[in-house]
Amino acid sequence: MCNYSTLNSTGQGHSSFFESQERLCYAVSEFSGQARSIHPEQFIRQLDVYFENVPMSADQQLISTQRRFRGDARLWYDSLIPTPTSYIDFRQRFWSAATQRKTRNEIFRHFKYIKYDGLATHTNQTHPT
Repeated sequence: MCNYSTLNSTGQGHSSFFESQERLCYAVSEFSGQARSIHPEQFIRQLDVYFENVPMSADQQLISTQRRFRGDARLWYDSLIPTPTSYIDFRQRFWSAATQRKTRNEIFRHFKYIKYDGLATHTNQTHPT
């Protein structure tokens, strides 16, 4: 549920952390770990855009990120050791270039051409003249 307005008791005219959390609900999808609901890269892109436009501390960014996880993704996040110290630290562990490369290699490993005799075997066939 995305209603943090009851937590805001400041009564002041400026934007509070809780108001930014309510806006976060509309700007960033929840992530459950299932790519069919939202792709991890899109989830990170939504967070990046939100944090570029809504000023908040590194601690608040991390709390905000954590609040967008549901189900298996929340269990995964809660089990991270060591615990991320900032959104940037989290982002590097979640979807860094190295993580993307590792994931791609694991997916495509089964489809690699593994024949050690090389291309010469295929080109040295006799063709009728």
